[in-house]
Amino acid sequence: MKLYFTKMHANGNDFIFIDKSKNPALDKTAFEPLVRSICHRRFGAGADGVVTVESIDGSVFFRYFNRDGSEAGICGNALRCFARYVAEEGYSTEDEILIHTRVGVKKARIVSRDKWLVEIYIGTPVKTSIWDVELEGFKVYSVDIGVPHTVSFVDNLDIDVEAIGRRIRYNSVFPEGSNVNFAIKKNKNTIVVRTYERGVERETLSCGTGAVAVTYVAKEVGVVDKNMNILIETAGGALHVLETVDGFYIRGEAKRVYDASLNLSELTSV
Repeated sequence: MKLYFTKMHANGNDFIFIDKSKNPALDKTAFEPLVRSICHRRFGAGADGVVTVESIDGSVFFRYFNRDGSEAGICGNALRCFARYVAEEGYSTEDEILIHTRVGVKKARIVSRDKWLVEIYIGTPVKTSIWDVELEGFKVYSVDIGVPHTVSFVDNLDIDVEAIGRRIRYNSVFPEGSNVNFAIKKNKNTIVVRTYERGVERETLSCGTGAVAVTYVAKEVGVVDKNMNILIETAGGALHVLETVDGFYIRGEAKRVYDASLNLSELTSV
């Protein structure tokens, strides 16, 4: 059996897109182990996560699965790619797209089809009880934005993000774990960020919801001016975080790398 898919990325945060209309037998497949096998960098196609695309009564539905097979409410970078995908595949002919997710409807806007510059509404983070708390020797601030994020501002980003991030991610104060962001202010409106992602269980090249979490915390604790839009620099590239009266948006490019098929019988279980 073949599985038809599209490989996409946003700032190096990469995803396998599985369109249910092209894979009608998908619901008969055990999905969690399938995701782990597809995302494996050696035995599969390789990705940070898997996105499924489904159209029901004219509405498009987004589901996101981490590399380890667990499902997350949203992924900011994957949503940017999703907007491009549904536009190119004809699910929507408009530049304004409503995307249905597990944590509500998210607004997408295609700013440019030449560079596929996409803006996504993420919302406003909600503070948790873990605020201005020391964990593993780092002062951390935790928020929820459909997925949990912890932010720590540091003096130097030359740190072992995976080792430290893993310890914070699995700290007992986070029963469901947390994504972990380490950040440093570069100038008045630019912040450099490195992120350990829950579910991927390693550092990724970029994280869209992490960019929003960092921007929100930076404004709340006075690292940057509350009235500024912020440029977030990551190892995979830069994205803009914009704040309006209804919450936070991220803006950046979405790349469609290739379309292909997998031989499911050849996948190695991992």
